[in-house]
Amino acid sequence: MATKRLNANAAKTPLVDTDEFVITDVAGDDYNVVPPTIEAYTRSLAYEWTTQTLTDQATLDWDRELGHIAYLECTQAAVLNGIDNVAAGMYDLIVKKAGASADITFDAAFQFEAGTKPDLAGSTLNSYTKYSIFYDGTSKFICTGAADIR
Repeated sequence: MATKRLNANAAKTPLVDTDEFVITDVAGDDYNVVPPTIEAYTRSLAYEWTTQTLTDQATLDWDRELGHIAYLECTQAAVLNGIDNVAAGMYDLIVKKAGASADITFDAAFQFEAGTKPDLAGSTLNSYTKYSIFYDGTSKFICTGAADIR
């Protein structure tokens, strides 16, 4: 396939399907860039926007490669220690309170506004709690949420 030359000073040029791009910076230096394959890109989108259903158990297993969105019908006290195969980005955990003793304890890496997580334990039975989680790519999960959604 042909090489596409892009100039940082030029107007936006539509990208074409090529094996390699040469990007010219403002100083006139060229850089060869090999874009990711369409297959790799679509695989990454597939798990980012896929919802996985978590198993209701004492320790929750959430694997990013199975979805950035997780759904749980919680009947008991559970612990979320983290997200397996985590990468920087946004995640959502939606929990339906399906039992009177339902609650989730989060690992210390999860940080909530004013240090207080949305109250699943005090929510109405069959209501929902949504946790929006941003992972910074190092060690912190920054969280917000809303409880008792009916």
